[in-house]
Amino acid sequence: MEIQEKKAPSLSFPEFQNNEGWVMKRLGEVAKVKNGYAFKSNSYSKFGKYKIITISNVKSGCLDMTGNNYLTTIPQDIQPHQILKRGDILISMTGNVGRVCKVDCDDCLLNQRVGLIDIVSYEVDKDFIYTILSSTAFEQSMIFSGQGAAQANIGNKDIEGFCFFCPSSIDEQRKIASCFSSLNEMIKACSDKATLLDLCKKGLMQQMFPTSK
Repeated sequence: MEIQEKKAPSLSFPEFQNNEGWVMKRLGEVAKVKNGYAFKSNSYSKFGKYKIITISNVKSGCLDMTGNNYLTTIPQDIQPHQILKRGDILISMTGNVGRVCKVDCDDCLLNQRVGLIDIVSYEVDKDFIYTILSSTAFEQSMIFSGQGAAQANIGNKDIEGFCFFCPSSIDEQRKIASCFSSLNEMIKACSDKATLLDLCKKGLMQQMFPTSK
Protein backbone atom coordinates (compact mmCIF):
# COMPACT_ATOMS: atom_id res chain seq x y z
CA MET A 1 0.00 0.00 0.00
CA GLU A 2 1.41 3.35 -1.07
CA ILE A 3 1.84 5.91 1.73
CA GLN A 4 1.15 9.46 0.60
CA GLU A 5 3.74 12.04 1.59
CA LYS A 6 2.30 14.78 3.78
CA LYS A 7 3.67 18.16 4.78
CA ALA A 8 2.26 20.95 6.94
CA PRO A 9 2.64 24.55 5.71
CA SER A 10 4.47 27.00 7.98
CA LEU A 11 1.60 29.46 7.58
CA SER A 12 -2.12 28.74 7.30
CA PHE A 13 -5.49 30.34 7.98
CA PRO A 14 -6.61 29.95 11.63
CA GLU A 15 -9.69 27.89 10.79
CA PHE A 16 -7.56 25.28 9.02
CA GLN A 17 -4.64 25.00 11.44
CA ASN A 18 -5.94 21.74 12.94
CA ASN A 19 -6.29 20.05 9.56
CA GLU A 20 -4.02 17.20 8.57
CA GLY A 21 -0.91 17.94 6.57
CA TRP A 22 -1.05 18.70 2.88
CA VAL A 23 -0.76 15.71 0.56
CA MET A 24 1.64 15.56 -2.39
CA LYS A 25 -0.09 15.15 -5.73
CA ARG A 26 1.08 14.84 -9.30
CA LEU A 27 -0.65 17.27 -11.66
CA GLY A 28 -1.56 14.39 -13.98
CA GLU A 29 -3.69 12.90 -11.18
CA VAL A 30 -6.04 15.88 -11.14
CA ALA A 31 -5.64 17.48 -14.58
CA LYS A 32 -4.84 16.63 -18.19
CA VAL A 33 -3.04 18.72 -20.78
CA LYS A 34 -4.89 19.09 -24.06
CA ASN A 35 -3.23 20.31 -27.23
CA GLY A 36 -4.13 23.09 -29.64
CA TYR A 37 -5.21 22.95 -33.28
CA ALA A 38 -2.71 23.19 -36.15
CA PHE A 39 -4.20 26.17 -37.95
CA LYS A 40 -2.99 26.93 -41.46
CA SER A 41 -1.48 30.40 -41.71
CA ASN A 42 -3.02 30.95 -45.16
CA SER A 43 -6.45 30.85 -43.52
CA TYR A 44 -5.66 33.81 -41.24
CA SER A 45 -7.26 37.21 -41.69
CA LYS A 46 -6.67 40.62 -40.11
CA PHE A 47 -10.27 40.73 -38.97
CA GLY A 48 -12.78 38.09 -37.97
CA LYS A 49 -14.91 36.78 -35.15
CA TYR A 50 -12.44 34.23 -33.80
CA LYS A 51 -9.08 35.08 -32.23
CA ILE A 52 -6.25 32.53 -32.50
CA ILE A 53 -4.35 32.20 -29.23
CA THR A 54 -0.66 31.47 -29.80
CA ILE A 55 2.29 31.16 -27.43
CA SER A 56 3.05 34.87 -27.90
CA ASN A 57 -0.33 35.71 -26.35
CA VAL A 58 0.33 33.68 -23.20
CA LYS A 59 2.10 35.86 -20.64
CA SER A 60 2.65 35.08 -16.98
CA GLY A 61 -0.66 35.93 -15.33
CA CYS A 62 -2.37 37.54 -18.30
CA LEU A 63 -3.57 36.88 -21.83
CA ASP A 64 -2.03 39.50 -24.11
CA MET A 65 -4.42 40.07 -27.00
CA THR A 66 -2.12 42.28 -29.09
CA GLY A 67 -1.02 41.06 -32.51
CA ASN A 68 -3.68 38.39 -32.91
CA ASN A 69 -4.54 36.59 -36.10
CA TYR A 70 -8.22 35.94 -36.81
CA LEU A 71 -10.52 33.48 -38.50
CA THR A 72 -13.94 34.17 -39.92
CA THR A 73 -15.06 30.54 -39.58
CA ILE A 74 -14.05 27.60 -37.38
CA PRO A 75 -12.49 24.49 -38.99
CA GLN A 76 -14.95 21.62 -39.17
CA ASP A 77 -12.57 19.16 -37.50
CA ILE A 78 -11.73 21.36 -34.50
CA GLN A 79 -12.15 19.67 -31.12
CA PRO A 80 -14.51 21.10 -28.46
CA HIS A 81 -11.69 21.98 -26.02
CA GLN A 82 -9.94 23.99 -28.76
CA ILE A 83 -12.83 26.47 -28.67
CA LEU A 84 -11.82 28.21 -25.47
CA LYS A 85 -14.05 29.35 -22.64
CA ARG A 86 -13.56 32.10 -20.09
CA GLY A 87 -11.58 30.77 -17.14
CA ASP A 88 -9.69 28.13 -19.13
CA ILE A 89 -6.08 27.73 -17.95
CA LEU A 90 -3.42 27.97 -20.67
CA ILE A 91 0.31 27.23 -20.66
CA SER A 92 3.08 28.08 -23.14
CA MET A 93 4.90 24.96 -24.32
CA THR A 94 7.57 26.41 -26.65
CA GLY A 95 10.04 29.28 -26.22
CA ASN A 96 9.38 30.93 -22.88
CA VAL A 97 7.88 27.75 -21.48
CA GLY A 98 5.82 27.47 -18.31
CA ARG A 99 3.97 30.77 -18.58
CA VAL A 100 0.40 30.36 -17.36
CA CYS A 101 -2.68 32.54 -17.78
CA LYS A 102 -6.46 32.40 -17.86
CA VAL A 103 -8.76 33.10 -20.80
CA ASP A 104 -10.71 36.28 -20.07
CA CYS A 105 -12.53 36.93 -23.35
CA ASP A 106 -14.85 35.16 -25.78
CA ASP A 107 -14.36 33.61 -29.24
CA CYS A 108 -10.79 32.41 -28.68
CA LEU A 109 -9.29 29.36 -30.41
CA LEU A 110 -6.40 27.27 -29.07
CA ASN A 111 -3.38 27.09 -31.36
CA GLN A 112 -0.73 24.34 -31.31
CA ARG A 113 2.07 24.59 -28.72
CA VAL A 114 -0.34 26.21 -26.29
CA GLY A 115 -1.66 23.71 -23.75
CA LEU A 116 -5.03 23.70 -22.04
CA ILE A 117 -4.93 22.51 -18.40
CA ASP A 118 -8.19 20.59 -18.04
CA ILE A 119 -9.12 19.81 -14.41
CA VAL A 120 -10.52 16.27 -14.22
CA SER A 121 -10.79 15.75 -10.45
CA TYR A 122 -13.42 16.97 -8.00
CA GLU A 123 -10.81 16.83 -5.23
CA VAL A 124 -9.14 20.07 -6.30
CA ASP A 125 -10.32 23.61 -6.85
CA LYS A 126 -9.56 25.02 -10.29
CA ASP A 127 -8.43 28.40 -8.95
CA PHE A 128 -6.15 26.69 -6.43
CA ILE A 129 -4.48 24.74 -9.25
CA TYR A 130 -4.10 27.99 -11.19
CA THR A 131 -2.41 29.55 -8.13
CA ILE A 132 0.02 26.61 -7.93
CA LEU A 133 0.80 26.79 -11.65
CA SER A 134 1.37 30.55 -11.41
CA SER A 135 4.20 29.99 -8.93
CA THR A 136 7.88 30.51 -9.69
CA ALA A 137 8.53 26.90 -8.67
CA PHE A 138 6.30 25.59 -11.45
CA GLU A 139 7.70 27.88 -14.14
CA GLN A 140 11.30 27.03 -13.15
CA SER A 141 10.44 23.32 -13.25
CA MET A 142 9.11 23.69 -16.80
CA ILE A 143 12.15 25.74 -17.88
CA PHE A 144 14.42 22.98 -16.54
CA SER A 145 12.37 20.33 -18.39
CA GLY A 146 12.63 22.30 -21.63
CA GLN A 147 16.41 22.62 -21.65
CA GLY A 148 18.69 20.82 -24.08
CA ALA A 149 17.50 22.24 -27.41
CA ALA A 150 17.99 25.45 -29.37
CA GLN A 151 14.43 26.40 -28.49
CA ALA A 152 12.90 25.22 -25.24
CA ASN A 153 10.02 22.78 -25.58
CA ILE A 154 7.96 20.92 -23.02
CA GLY A 155 5.45 18.14 -23.54
CA ASN A 156 2.27 16.98 -21.87
CA LYS A 157 4.20 14.51 -19.70
CA ASP A 158 6.51 17.26 -18.42
CA ILE A 159 3.53 19.32 -17.30
CA GLU A 160 1.48 16.45 -15.91
CA GLY A 161 4.54 15.15 -14.03
CA PHE A 162 4.81 18.27 -11.86
CA CYS A 163 4.33 17.45 -8.16
CA PHE A 164 2.91 19.79 -5.51
CA PHE A 165 1.43 19.73 -2.02
CA CYS A 166 -2.32 20.25 -1.70
CA PRO A 167 -4.71 20.50 1.27
CA SER A 168 -7.43 17.86 1.22
CA SER A 169 -10.07 20.44 2.18
CA ILE A 170 -11.70 22.13 -0.83
CA ASP A 171 -12.66 25.05 1.43
CA GLU A 172 -9.02 25.60 2.34
CA GLN A 173 -7.99 25.42 -1.31
CA ARG A 174 -10.61 28.02 -2.21
CA LYS A 175 -9.57 30.31 0.64
CA ILE A 176 -5.94 30.19 -0.49
CA ALA A 177 -6.88 30.82 -4.12
CA SER A 178 -9.12 33.74 -3.14
CA CYS A 179 -6.33 35.29 -1.06
CA PHE A 180 -3.81 35.21 -3.90
CA SER A 181 -6.41 36.38 -6.41
CA SER A 182 -7.06 39.46 -4.24
CA LEU A 183 -3.32 40.11 -4.00
CA ASN A 184 -2.96 39.87 -7.78
CA GLU A 185 -5.79 42.36 -8.26
CA MET A 186 -4.12 44.79 -5.83
CA ILE A 187 -0.77 44.40 -7.62
CA LYS A 188 -2.40 45.07 -10.99
CA ALA A 189 -4.24 48.12 -9.64
CA CYS A 190 -0.99 49.51 -8.20
CA SER A 191 0.84 48.77 -11.46
CA ASP A 192 -1.83 50.54 -13.52
CA LYS A 193 -1.72 53.52 -11.16
CA ALA A 194 2.10 53.66 -11.38
CA THR A 195 1.91 53.59 -15.18
CA LEU A 196 -0.56 56.49 -15.23
CA LEU A 197 1.56 58.50 -12.78
CA ASP A 198 4.66 57.89 -14.89
CA LEU A 199 2.85 59.11 -18.03
CA CYS A 200 1.62 62.16 -16.11
CA LYS A 201 5.17 62.89 -14.92
CA LYS A 202 6.57 62.63 -18.46
CA GLY A 203 3.86 64.92 -19.77
CA LEU A 204 4.56 67.54 -17.11
CA MET A 205 8.31 67.41 -17.73
CA GLN A 206 7.81 67.92 -21.47
CA GLN A 207 5.67 70.99 -20.81
CA MET A 208 7.67 72.51 -17.93
CA PHE A 209 11.25 72.01 -19.14
CA PRO A 210 12.19 73.66 -22.44
CA THR A 211 14.46 71.73 -24.77
CA SER A 212 16.82 72.96 -27.48
CA LYS A 213 16.02 71.93 -31.06
